[in-house]
Amino acid sequence: MATRWLLTLLSFNRDKTYLLFFDISTCATKGGDLAQFVTVPSCPTPQVCVSACPTENELGFSRKASDMVCKEDTETVTELNKHKMVTQGKCAPYYLTSQPVLYRCIPTLVENLLANNSVIINAAGSNMTKKAIEAGLEGLQFLMNAQNFGMSIFEDMLAVWYWLLIGMVLIMILAFVYILITRWIAAPLIWFTIIAVFALLIYGMYFCYSKYMFLNDSGTSQEFKFTFDLDNYRKSKDTWLGLGIFLTVLLVILLLIVLVLRKRIHIAIAMIKEASKAVAAIKTALFFPLIPWLLQLVLFAWFVAVTVYLVTNGTPQYKTFESMHPNTSASCVLAGYMENVHLFRMQVFHFFGWLWIMNFIIALGQCVLAGAFASWYFAFHKPEDIPALPIISSFRRTLRYHTGSLAFGAAIIAIVKIISTVLDYIHRQIKESGQDTKCVKFIMCCCKCCFWCLEKFLKSLNKNAYIVIATKGKNFCDAAKEALKLSLENVLRE
Repeated sequence: MATRWLLTLLSFNRDKTYLLFFDISTCATKGGDLAQFVTVPSCPTPQVCVSACPTENELGFSRKASDMVCKEDTETVTELNKHKMVTQGKCAPYYLTSQPVLYRCIPTLVENLLANNSVIINAAGSNMTKKAIEAGLEGLQFLMNAQNFGMSIFEDMLAVWYWLLIGMVLIMILAFVYILITRWIAAPLIWFTIIAVFALLIYGMYFCYSKYMFLNDSGTSQEFKFTFDLDNYRKSKDTWLGLGIFLTVLLVILLLIVLVLRKRIHIAIAMIKEASKAVAAIKTALFFPLIPWLLQLVLFAWFVAVTVYLVTNGTPQYKTFESMHPNTSASCVLAGYMENVHLFRMQVFHFFGWLWIMNFIIALGQCVLAGAFASWYFAFHKPEDIPALPIISSFRRTLRYHTGSLAFGAAIIAIVKIISTVLDYIHRQIKESGQDTKCVKFIMCCCKCCFWCLEKFLKSLNKNAYIVIATKGKNFCDAAKEALKLSLENVLRE
């Protein structure tokens, strides 16, 4: 729908800036249901660009032939064939008084044409009632909210991008100042942060309770439902009740953690003091993460470019669409490309290579930082024994001695990730074949959950192993064994 309107603006008919729906009731298939929207995110009816929205309620063939709204490339409409054009679905079956909303013609009044006890037949042969029109309007509103949700966020960010940039710079400066001052006031700062978190949670609980009581007592609460209309969540008492319960549970959990680990907090304070000294001595560590991020960005761009080439590298297949779906304006569409087993193998290989290199870049960044801070921590005489450029020295050392270990660790994560992707693909194929029984759902859910937990565990283990590699120069297997042993001995500190 948004694509058709955009093409209209780019075409020569710049005066036709409004989108008219032939049969608005077809949008009722959404019904505000988020699952149905994700499955079929469109209104399956012809959509034609017009210069102005209808101002009267009337049947399609009641208009003059010259004023009828028809599909593009339709033969000339005359008074003799206009009834046939409407019956064949080439022209709009009816017109409703509409107002332009976000460049769409949205019906406003339907009482004059469609009363609750009257019925007309649309081009598809279905009964049209006032209730069907109103259901279609509700579905269309949901669809428009969803399609404009991301656009609204982008437009808002575009309007205040300079404020966002200034905020990021200020946050970076405040974070650096925070790191510097923690060496002198680490203990009061940590305890103040803990108390502030508890205070914010308590205030959040009070605010949610106040909103819940206000909506409950005033009777203005709306029914809670999953939708892209954020205003619906704000006006529902169930939203504030659920959020309040979540904050309460979170407060209790954090309070229990603080009570159980109160002695560990003193150790954490000492570690934060040392970390503050290390960052102050190696200031380039604050900017080094930009390098792995840029590498990942370049890798992702390369991955998308090659993927598009592989997906479109085949014999195109076209299908006649209008014969299967007479309510659409498309006559012949690209259905896909002829399957090629060799291209499929290359796609799988390319996807695995992207996962492998992406995880290698992450491992490289972690190992370089670990090596730089290790050179500071194990220096007997600071700052004399610290390298002039710790980050560059660690980067050179990592590439020279530890590339194989990092690649091996990254390959393990990539293999687990590719298996999880295969499980998702199998589950999707089972759904499409209609064999998605409860037993199959349970088995697939258990498998995906196990591999998700395995992936998280391996990522944590690999991160600790890279630290051991950077500090002691061991190979990956020995480093992972030592990292696992240290993690088990200090499980409460993890």
